Amino acid sequence: MIQIYLTLNGLDLQIETSSRDILYKIKDHFSYMVPGAMWTPQYKAGAWDGKICLFNTTHRRLPYGFLFELIDLLKRNNCEVKAEDAVKKLFGDKSFNPDDVNYDLLFYPRYYQKDAIEKALKYKSGLIISPTASGKSVCISYVISHLIRNEKIQRALIIVPTTSLVVQFYEQMIEYKIPEELVGKFYADSKDWDKPILISTWQSLTVESEKTRKSEISSIRKSLRKKSIKKDEKAKLTERLNTITSDEYIENVNRLDAQRESLLKSIDAVIVDEVQTAKSKMVSSLLRKTTNAEYRLGFTGTLPEATIDTQQIKSYLGPVIVEYGVDELTQAGFVNPCNVNIINIEYDKAPKGKLNEIKDQLFESDFRNDVLCSLVESPQNYLFLVSRIEKEGKPLERLLKERFPDYQIKFLNSSISVNEREIWRKKCMNEDKIILIAIYSLFQAGIDMPGLQNVVLASSYKSKVRILQSIGRSLRKNTDKGTSQIFDICDKTRYLTQHSRKRIEFYENERFNITRHKFKEGEMIS
Repeated sequence: MIQIYLTLNGLDLQIETSSRDILYKIKDHFSYMVPGAMWTPQYKAGAWDGKICLFNTTHRRLPYGFLFELIDLLKRNNCEVKAEDAVKKLFGDKSFNPDDVNYDLLFYPRYYQKDAIEKALKYKSGLIISPTASGKSVCISYVISHLIRNEKIQRALIIVPTTSLVVQFYEQMIEYKIPEELVGKFYADSKDWDKPILISTWQSLTVESEKTRKSEISSIRKSLRKKSIKKDEKAKLTERLNTITSDEYIENVNRLDAQRESLLKSIDAVIVDEVQTAKSKMVSSLLRKTTNAEYRLGFTGTLPEATIDTQQIKSYLGPVIVEYGVDELTQAGFVNPCNVNIINIEYDKAPKGKLNEIKDQLFESDFRNDVLCSLVESPQNYLFLVSRIEKEGKPLERLLKERFPDYQIKFLNSSISVNEREIWRKKCMNEDKIILIAIYSLFQAGIDMPGLQNVVLASSYKSKVRILQSIGRSLRKNTDKGTSQIFDICDKTRYLTQHSRKRIEFYENERFNITRHKFKEGEMIS
């Protein structure tokens, strides 16, 4: 029988064995194909097999999140596994008793939320998969509340994908009756370093200020060398260059980077909300820096399609410990029922060109614009999702304002402040006849809008995460809004037809009710 001894080296499992054969098997098991690798020059030249291996063969180390998967592999290969106490602690908190959890926040958890809370506290690490709009923020709030009040931890970090969600999550925790003095925000406009519960974004925690400063200096100097630069622009750039090269600015930047590193090391529990939205390498990099976090949890409605992306997320968070689907929670009445309307649009002369060139032509099509406007037929609220600002969002905003003067219409993009986005989110919760246009990247994840009845996917995508998370904007339960209506614009053109087939496959797998509508150019729109 092959002997294996496991120790913990930082956040990695150190694997000690004399068997080279089992090491090769571990390497093979934890190697994953990179999507699109076959098209790279290295793969075509035979210099790369197209895979990334998450097992460090040189030092025999594997991210601790793969502990259970590793043990399963070793047992299947007739290995005898022994481990030091530090590794055994990764199996969870054996002393945890569900009866010790005090469910006294504003909302008493539903059965699936209670399951998620208790398994998170028991196993201490892992992924909780639950549909968008199922109340993951309630679960996170109870987990952190229990850990702090029972002195299991001193500091908790909640990571969300956008600054809008920092503000929203902060307000939700206060609403749930977590004491305001315990909760802080960390992003560009707020840096509450010392609060026991800190809410931040990936970007705020991973951007190295000194590295960014040097990059900006290089960019400014490049612009100043251009002969075509205007006098006023040159003056502004020169002033900015003088600012970011000053001793005071450099001192502030270095202090900020040092504080950020110190902050991450002080964290006892790290919880990643909407973990699917973060780039997999970013997940690993950031979680590696939270070296003292005993509790590591990720919440998501949808894991990435690519195996390598999912495995890199699991590497420093752990395996899936709870999973509930849309179908189950819809039938149980906890998630709003959803009807997906497939809007098939056929053109007399289909646009030609590259992908973005085709999209440009579609947003200029009078026929397609008439179809989009025909979807607004009741005094409800609508969200139109687009992928680009100048070519899609702004033209659509002008069109809708012209066609629907009695609606409140706003295009939300990265130039709109976090506070203004929050104002419009609340408007959509409390008022009718509102049309919001938003960039997918801003509104695809986590934004809580229970008053939203209709979502129009006005720009084509084939990403599973992006599409299903976007649909989630309308799944939040609201007693007055009835069935959520999703309008998926399926343009019959090159590239986009394939995109729409992929999206329909996602809808069918999630068991959404699907209704198909056909619009043909030249025929009357009804």
